[in-house]
Amino acid sequence: MTMVGKPGSRRVPWRTGKNRSPRALDAAPPLRAPKHTGGSPWFVRSRALIGMGILAPFAYLALATPAMAVPGSLAAMVWQTAAWCLFLTGTAFRFWATIYIGNSKGSRVVSDGPYSICRNPLYFGTFLITLSVAAFYESPIFAVGVALASCVYLATTVRWEEKNLNARLGKEYVQYCQRVPRFLPRLSLLHSPPTIAVDVRCLKIEAIRALRWAPIPLIVHLISYFQYPH
Repeated sequence: MTMVGKPGSRRVPWRTGKNRSPRALDAAPPLRAPKHTGGSPWFVRSRALIGMGILAPFAYLALATPAMAVPGSLAAMVWQTAAWCLFLTGTAFRFWATIYIGNSKGSRVVSDGPYSICRNPLYFGTFLITLSVAAFYESPIFAVGVALASCVYLATTVRWEEKNLNARLGKEYVQYCQRVPRFLPRLSLLHSPPTIAVDVRCLKIEAIRALRWAPIPLIVHLISYFQYPH
């Protein structure tokens, strides 16, 4: 057996014999896709602070405004029913989107399931969850704040993300954007394959995130109770 290789490289053993040629040595490392080196702009890095900054004055006005519905009335029941529908639908939307996107975000075009009816189902789910806070608190004022913050988010962060995806994924993503709405779902477009591969690790991460939203109904009810004791 002979040890061969370039100076300073890891040496690999090979054998010679009848009708056998030397095997390739010092194989080149596998090619890797170039990393995206461009940094995200400040409004993307600070999107959470911007959202809270927009919502803060509306939250203050909501807290300073008397309750719109008398507890136990039909109006209060409608508000609370709407709140739970928004909260549960938003949570379900985020889990549904996670099942389909898995760990593929930004690496390929996902166009099935929730991604067949809107391009940003994760953001749409978050929007519904945030809007449920306004419904739990029975505050149209806070609902306006949520709508305004969402419009700003769509006009800045989402547009920037889609511009990057367009450059990275090319024609396939452009065609996807042409047929699927950016934010509000279009149910008539819904389609899905019979089976899909599920990334369990990503589902666990989403479940951990869901723990942050779980206390929302309780927290809002506690605020309302101490603000307007019965």
